[in-house]
Amino acid sequence: MTVTRLVRVAVGGQGNILAARVLGETAVTANMPVRMSEFHGMAQRGGVVESMILLGHGESGCMPLDARLIRETIRAKTKKVFAKIHLKAFDLGMATAAAGA
Repeated sequence: MTVTRLVRVAVGGQGNILAARVLGETAVTANMPVRMSEFHGMAQRGGVVESMILLGHGESGCMPLDARLIRETIRAKTKKVFAKIHLKAFDLGMATAAAGA
């Protein structure tokens, strides 16, 4: 089976998480291996919500993400007043993950 990684990025609300859950549960009912993760970043204040879905037999529990694309999405989709703090938090998370690797 081909491994498919999906990353959904949205601003606030439950729609992103619900859509990821529907995709994940549909995959389970079709007997597909699936792993999901989500990140809620100040969603109630116009922040970013990310849902990651891995379909198929991936070799790693971590889904590689393109940090550049995530930063672009944060800049484009987050209210300007919150963008700077979200980017700072994202960079801190990336630095922490790199230090632990």
